[in-house]
Amino acid sequence: MGKMISYPNWKDNYKPVLESFCDKKVLLSFSGGKDSSLALDLVLRAKKDFGFDFETHAGSFPIHRYGGSEK
Repeated sequence: MGKMISYPNWKDNYKPVLESFCDKKVLLSFSGGKDSSLALDLVLRAKKDFGFDFETHAGSFPIHRYGGSEK
């Protein structure tokens, strides 16, 4: 089984990076998968602790997985 990720540990491990986001806008591409969902949750929590603005956009690739009407 994989290693458990907790917000407090993640925040401590990436504190220098997260502090550099202060007063900036962070953009995250969100695919809806497990990894992307975890990243979204962690960044949303960090937004409050480190004082940065945050915006997410949905996207999926490769484009060939969509039919004409979906594009």
